[in-house]
Amino acid sequence: MKTLQATWLTCLLLAVPLAALAASLEGPRLGLMFDPGAKEFRPLLGIPGAATMGPPLRLTVDIERAWVAPGQEYALAVEKGDGKVLLISLENGGVSAVSVTAAPPAPARVVWSANGRIAAFYYPRTRSIELLSTLPAGPRIASLYLSGIPDVLAADDDGGTVLAGVGDTVFLVSESGEVPILAGLGKIGAIAFGARNTALVADTARNKIHLVRNVTANPDSEIIAAHDAGIDQPVGIAASRDKRFAFVANAKSRSIAIIDLVTHAHSVVSCACEPSTLERIGGGEVFRLTQNTDQPLWVLDFGVHQSRTLFIPANAVSERSSAQ
Repeated sequence: MKTLQATWLTCLLLAVPLAALAASLEGPRLGLMFDPGAKEFRPLLGIPGAATMGPPLRLTVDIERAWVAPGQEYALAVEKGDGKVLLISLENGGVSAVSVTAAPPAPARVVWSANGRIAAFYYPRTRSIELLSTLPAGPRIASLYLSGIPDVLAADDDGGTVLAGVGDTVFLVSESGEVPILAGLGKIGAIAFGARNTALVADTARNKIHLVRNVTANPDSEIIAAHDAGIDQPVGIAASRDKRFAFVANAKSRSIAIIDLVTHAHSVVSCACEPSTLERIGGGEVFRLTQNTDQPLWVLDFGVHQSRTLFIPANAVSERSSAQ
């Protein structure tokens, strides 16, 4: 299959002093989060098991939507009104923002690759996907087109592979067009890339996790986990940094299933929350499970020998909730 070619663009980012931090960011921090209800960014201060949400970052612009990169040191945001795309970063104890002039205004959705260096922007009016890479330093861009409206998007770290869940089918999207790689699903809840040209697909309706091999050439798939492995209305899926484990956030059972992708052994960690997302924060294997800051923020802290769920209160030290 044709390798995605992207044209390098120069002078894409224009530095703008758009923000000022209301409180100090000195000391350890897990990173940054965006509250979609309050439409504000808040720093996550401390370490897993002893963390708190800092006060909102007071920007000089109003943000309509935002998507924080895995690693949580920067985010892409859409400015309210003109829809301008901004890159917001935590740095040197403060916060800065730059205009991403390569991105057309008002994307409906942005997804990051696992390493936070590739971003895919979706525009429903033109049904186009704009790929920006090597963020945050200097992006390049390529335009892809998708005939259907995706429920789910995923971008690989290689900068040349995008998967889209449309209806009951997962498509590989490239400059050559779109190719179905997995069909006949109930409802596609989440997609994540694994190791060596593989992908993980969560079927929310049928409580199944599919592993797709050879994503970009002659794909084949198998079901690696189902309801008996703790899959119960999956709403998020991610791979560990070494791609050995898959994490599945389950809304109905209020739990996270952990699947060994080599042996297919599994375990389940309960949570005193209803997971609505599964987003990596910090530099380790910590994942955010909930989104709104008017309630405790729940996270998964994964360890090979022990995994646990924790909550992060707004103004108090977090406490341990459960352990595997």
